[in-house]
Amino acid sequence: MTSFHVVAAASNPNARLHVFSTAAGLDRPAKVVRVLKSADLALLEVDQSLGLPSLQSNNSNPSFAADLVAFGHPLFTPTVQRQFLKFDKEEELQDITPLNANEAITRLGFPRLSDPVFGLMGPLVPGHSGAPIIDHDGKVVAIGDGGLERGAASISWAIPARKLTMLLSSNDTLAFDNNTLSAIEILFAADLNPNIVASPSGAQPVLAGPVKLRKTRTRTLGEMRRSLTSASDDPLGLLQLIQFLISSGVPYNPDELTFDIYQDDASGMNLVLPTGIALRLDGDTLVGQSEVGMIEWFVWARHVSSLQEAYQLSIPFEGEILSHYQPMNWQLDLAGSYPTPRTTPDGMVVTRKHLSGYPFASQPGYALRRVLYETFATKGGYFLSAGVIRTGGVEPGTTPQNDPVWASAILGIHLSSFSR
Repeated sequence: MTSFHVVAAASNPNARLHVFSTAAGLDRPAKVVRVLKSADLALLEVDQSLGLPSLQSNNSNPSFAADLVAFGHPLFTPTVQRQFLKFDKEEELQDITPLNANEAITRLGFPRLSDPVFGLMGPLVPGHSGAPIIDHDGKVVAIGDGGLERGAASISWAIPARKLTMLLSSNDTLAFDNNTLSAIEILFAADLNPNIVASPSGAQPVLAGPVKLRKTRTRTLGEMRRSLTSASDDPLGLLQLIQFLISSGVPYNPDELTFDIYQDDASGMNLVLPTGIALRLDGDTLVGQSEVGMIEWFVWARHVSSLQEAYQLSIPFEGEILSHYQPMNWQLDLAGSYPTPRTTPDGMVVTRKHLSGYPFASQPGYALRRVLYETFATKGGYFLSAGVIRTGGVEPGTTPQNDPVWASAILGIHLSSFSR
């Protein structure tokens, strides 16, 4: 079985379906024998057995944050890949998808918006349609169906396995209006907000160690805050940072600050930068700089085998940043730092630091001061270190927060971590 939208074109008499097994290296002609349009499901029949064991299903709902795995071909990779997910809750599809997507799905005619689906924490992308989603017992609990923003939002949904029983007895017809086939893209391409600017899918990635960071979106902070599940792994910390900016009397609206969002498909690593900041590779470090040179970014991406290794890597990363500048007296600012690392429900471990640097001998009337914000996050064997430092002095009576680029820089470091 698979998703109906995968085989909807089979209603065209010229279409030919095949089922291919990468495990057995076999190719079998197939035909659609049943469809359940309301659940976007289709049952196929092959002309000869592939000789493979079948999967069993589990009709019970997983517990909150239960570990799940989808097996599919994300972004149409030639071999089967695993995508680790977590169960969120069962809810109607129309409560997951935004209004513009609901209107497009209504025109498409399936799946039914009022039907319950499994909301998932983690990205499903094109190539996960019809993917079996497996629980810890190796049983199918759901079938991958769609996700927002091609995985960038880490908001996805799947069809509960109990719908398979309905598929077996469905009398729905395969007939489908091929003129609306292009609308199928909405099942993965819907934006959280129709005004969000999307980057071309073929955008050149920025290579950093084991990851390929590709710019996927440009968003305002306000647009991200309207979906806190995808904007921040620490919504309260984000809110406190915004309130800190507002209390500084900034001459701008923080919600109108814009950001470029970079993502690595394999790891789910996200890097968030103020719009227009270019990255370049210097050795094995990604670096960026504001136009006037007062703000600089440093990013590491690494494979790690343990939390201890991630912790050990954070020390030379911070040391590399500070080594670029004259020696200073650096102090940890508790207002913007975590006392201990935080562990999120999906297993990500993250910590954030705020350091202030003062010269050992300040000049009269002018206090040279540098500020460093860092995020360290590890998940699934990957480690992200991202830091931004303000290298210019701060004149008496002014605050660096009045610079919207600096405000965007520290917000972006907070928003950088892994998709959930």
